[in-house]
Amino acid sequence: MDEPRAKRRAIQGLSLTEVEALYGSLVETLPAIVYVAEPSPPYATIYVSPCIESLGFTLEEWLEKPDSWVSILHPEDRERVLAQTEEALQARKEHDFEYRVLAKDGTVHWLHDRGRFVYDRLDGPIRWQGVLFDITRRKKAEEEREAVIQQLQKAVAELDAMRAERTPDATRAHGLT
Repeated sequence: MDEPRAKRRAIQGLSLTEVEALYGSLVETLPAIVYVAEPSPPYATIYVSPCIESLGFTLEEWLEKPDSWVSILHPEDRERVLAQTEEALQARKEHDFEYRVLAKDGTVHWLHDRGRFVYDRLDGPIRWQGVLFDITRRKKAEEEREAVIQQLQKAVAELDAMRAERTPDATRAHGLT
């Protein structure tokens, strides 16, 4: 028997408590915020992984406040994100969007939020679950790249303008021959 199959069989022999511990350990070591929340506003958190501390909140702080998630949404993104969340619920589809939040210390973080609503047998939503990835570094790199592109475009436009002039004075003034 190959090793992966043997490991699967070993996991299948575990008790429910052991499997919960195994998956709990896995979730809590991910470099992402895993969450389970109520399926309606203010989306009170049922479970959140310890990675929430990357935003400056302790697990206790996060869990004691029913509107923790809504309260940290960046003011400029809040309305859009809440509308997208409601759309995902109504359409019964996964959501996948990016938005800004304010960490406990007031710094802005970009998050990529991917999740879905879970429904009972009567099609009623019973929970919202997903994962949040901090994409702040990527967003900053994109902003820096965009700034460099704009600088290059400006420089090219200036060079084009100088070429268009092509007067002897302009050529000498800019060191062109």
